[in-house]
Amino acid sequence: MTLTVTDLFCGGGGSSTGMIAVPGIQVRMAANHWDLAVEVHNSNHPDADHAAVDLHEEDPRYFPRTDILWASPECTKWSQASGAKYSSISTSLDGDLLELLNPDLVDEDPETAIVRRSRLLMFDVLRFVEHHRYRAGVIENVVDIATNRKYAPEWALWRKGLINLGYEFRVVSLNSMHAQAHGDPAPQSRDRLYIVFWLKGNRAPNIDAVMRPLAWCPECSAVVESQQVFKNGRTVGKYRSQYVYLHAGCGTTVEPGYLPAAAAIDWSLRGSRIGDRTKDLAEKTRRRIAAGIAKYWGAFHIEASGNQYDAADPKHKSFGDPNAYYRAWPMSEPLKVLHTIESKGLVVPLEGRAGDRVNSASQPLRTQTSRHLDALVSVDGGTDEVWICPTCGKPNPHGYSWPDHLHGPDPKPSFIAELRGGGSDARPASHPLSTITASGNHHGLVVPAGGTWNDDARSTDEPHRTMTTRETSAMLTPYYGNAEGSQPVDKPVGTLTTVDRYALIQRHNSSKGDGGEMLTPAAEYLRTLTTSGHQSLVTPGEIAAAEAQVDDCMFRMLEPHEVAAGMAFPADYLWAGTRRERVKLAGNAVTPPAARDLIAAVAESLVGAA
Repeated sequence: MTLTVTDLFCGGGGSSTGMIAVPGIQVRMAANHWDLAVEVHNSNHPDADHAAVDLHEEDPRYFPRTDILWASPECTKWSQASGAKYSSISTSLDGDLLELLNPDLVDEDPETAIVRRSRLLMFDVLRFVEHHRYRAGVIENVVDIATNRKYAPEWALWRKGLINLGYEFRVVSLNSMHAQAHGDPAPQSRDRLYIVFWLKGNRAPNIDAVMRPLAWCPECSAVVESQQVFKNGRTVGKYRSQYVYLHAGCGTTVEPGYLPAAAAIDWSLRGSRIGDRTKDLAEKTRRRIAAGIAKYWGAFHIEASGNQYDAADPKHKSFGDPNAYYRAWPMSEPLKVLHTIESKGLVVPLEGRAGDRVNSASQPLRTQTSRHLDALVSVDGGTDEVWICPTCGKPNPHGYSWPDHLHGPDPKPSFIAELRGGGSDARPASHPLSTITASGNHHGLVVPAGGTWNDDARSTDEPHRTMTTRETSAMLTPYYGNAEGSQPVDKPVGTLTTVDRYALIQRHNSSKGDGGEMLTPAAEYLRTLTTSGHQSLVTPGEIAAAEAQVDDCMFRMLEPHEVAAGMAFPADYLWAGTRRERVKLAGNAVTPPAARDLIAAVAESLVGAA
């Protein structure tokens, strides 16, 4: 059975691309005010009729009647991202609905008129619904339209209008990275609101059936169907803020599977070294890059000899082969088998704390918009290649270009020290371990902290003194400045200055005072530790250390085809326009997986209906 669709505000074609992925769906009519968007849509959907018109002024009688309506009216003036200056402009008027739909009757300044006109596009959708009496449909917009209290009158008026036209509806909150009922999701976190409506008396679409992404349940140790659950009686909102996913079987909060940003990145493209740029990056951008280094470039261990590479094909076992990748594991995983061969290596980048607005390529992209906001930062090195796992198609751990992560200042060596027994039996970490016994606690890893020393302490590039059964080597060391204040921990702490030099424990509970009580010196005992993990370690100097690496990073903006891949457009999709226009076309689109899954539910409800 064929079901026809009208796609209003079709843009470059994200919604149409997702809908035609559902068997039996045919896009009959598509309309948009931007000529370039209509051109791109027509190139990819030539069987549909097209109209390059201002839908605010268009007469619905000129459009053919179809079974289903998809409408994505402009959302920017409803969004929080548009800025606070727009939030005070109300669409509601003291007059009647005729006046509301004809803002030319109202005397107002040009900027206010533009904002009001944009928001009235939601009400223009009702004009088309009233004339064509679609059997069902989906209307897409930002979540803010239903959650911002300043828009409550407009939101209530719009819903009342839809009900008065004889329709029932359900408001759906769906993040594009969770639209995976009928295929892969989009590799970005994009919260949107979808109003799914149908004629009163007809069968309601089974939306729940397409809102159960698979997730790993740690409690049950199994992959399970998850269920969307809102917080505090909410019925609409954004992922994590207003709702989460649970495994209904045991009640555990779970994280649905997702595609990482790495799935959209073209790893064959190389950026430019930040330190070599003719125009400096903005200071805020540099700080965010430093925060990303501190947050994501964590330590990991590798096979340094022996079988160093893995590949699906045994012939791909050599360094430089694009089908091979290093055997590397994060520090959170156990070491592989230790034997007499020097085969393990520890790679330790500078430490750091978490920052904001930075994401690993192993996570989904943030919401892609019409503005070009995302850039890729990678480690500088001497190769343009990035080795990809042939089994899963993902880049090697941390997205590093091997061996780029090994470049940079030579680290001071760590070494293994016997904690009991043989006294000064210490050896470099590159040497085999001595016998591991059942009693345990015979070995310790001593990591130099840097700086100059006094009293009985010595520089870490000199031989360590005899290791005894007593713990006599602990030191308290300032993070920067002249390190002459370094001293054993059994002596008083040096003068505390206005410069942060020592570690603090920070609690993340709600403060009941001025906030000072939320910090505790590391020398004091910890407060009660709960299952929520409310405490973290704050150490000065870490971001400064990360900032020192920024100039050596490779940096580039995401290319238009990467933005399109982040939206989940097919790789062979046809685009037109300038670089900026292609980014706008993709960023303004509906992610095809969201349209695919929701229209699949709508189509299923209409099959066999009168």
